Amino acid sequence: MQILARNLPGYKYNQDVPSGYMSWLDYWQKKRGLVAGTCRCCGKHCNDLVGGHVEAIGYTGVYIVPLCASCNSSENRKSFYVNDQDFVKVLR
Repeated sequence: MQILARNLPGYKYNQDVPSGYMSWLDYWQKKRGLVAGTCRCCGKHCNDLVGGHVEAIGYTGVYIVPLCASCNSSENRKSFYVNDQDFVKVLR
């Protein structure tokens, strides 16, 4: 199922990566058991992927999905669809 999402640039959850993970992208990849190859916003194969903090419209919480640096920028507030299985919840 596709869920509408929006980047949360500079969001308060851009905290330190949980212990045992090298980055938010590493967190996503290990939780999903996948290698992130494409940006979930623009769909491009990028060399600058990060684990971007997003909100799932209509759902509670903050999630990580692979985003390229451009889509993860503070200027990007456009909404985009993400496969529901690609959301990894940020645990506080």
